[in-house]
Amino acid sequence: MGARASTQSASVTTPRMTADAHAQGYASSQSYRPFSNTTGAPPVTHVQNTVTIKNVVNLKKNSLKLAQLEEGDGRRVYSLSFNFDASVDGNAYVYYAASDHSQGEGKPSIVTSKMTHLAEVVPLPFQKGLKQTMTTPSEQALDLDQIPPQYLTSGEDTFPIVVCLVAKQDDPSVFPPSQTTFIRILTEEGALTPKVAKQKIFTNGQIFELKEIYGIEQSAEDIGGKECVICLENARDTAILPCRHMCLCDGCARQLKDQTSHCPICRGKIDSLLQIVLKSNARRGEVEEEPAVSN
Repeated sequence: MGARASTQSASVTTPRMTADAHAQGYASSQSYRPFSNTTGAPPVTHVQNTVTIKNVVNLKKNSLKLAQLEEGDGRRVYSLSFNFDASVDGNAYVYYAASDHSQGEGKPSIVTSKMTHLAEVVPLPFQKGLKQTMTTPSEQALDLDQIPPQYLTSGEDTFPIVVCLVAKQDDPSVFPPSQTTFIRILTEEGALTPKVAKQKIFTNGQIFELKEIYGIEQSAEDIGGKECVICLENARDTAILPCRHMCLCDGCARQLKDQTSHCPICRGKIDSLLQIVLKSNARRGEVEEEPAVSN
């Protein structure tokens, strides 16, 4: 592949780009797609490394379900169920029409309901264990007739459902680790479907909002995973921020940051790069966390 590609759709037969192709800012060795060439100094892109955060409880966001209860009086009452992992004992708290408020640095947020009659929440205890399922009892079910319509749609600070999983803590002077899941309700084909709007964890005096990494699932299926979209050889281990596309190997990412300021997947601006190390096997009894990155 000694000749320089002169068109955007020039095809190649070898899996790796030549240095000449790299110099021209091409994104793929199968179908050349020019990056936006930079002029003057290359864009400043920082490479970050991930830091492992121990999350002792984790609600599986794709497991959320609402099931209508047969009340017999025409009321619209739904139970909420979800799957979760816990490496310690703890309690679950389910709030309706709720929002969270900061308590200050080093403290978890407080979740409160906008409705006075829903303000008191009874804890639902759980024991440590993986792949557990919890369903709200009928006395803590979601009664749509008791909640004004404006609270059933997610506003800037109010969510129809908020679930807090809180680990038990022996030391009362220390705030326990927790995970808070903020849930909105969608209507799909006449059925109510709960969807996660965001998740936060509190651990070691810090609050992190969890963000998905797009493409990490494919890499996690087989450690060594899917190939980098640039060289098509090395395993992808680097995500682009803020779009969160995990599509590069470390080597190509370091070259890319000096050549362009745009993601090869979505063409969004690159602010920084995040290198992620995948573990081949979780330790026995360890909480299985969702692929995510903190803010």
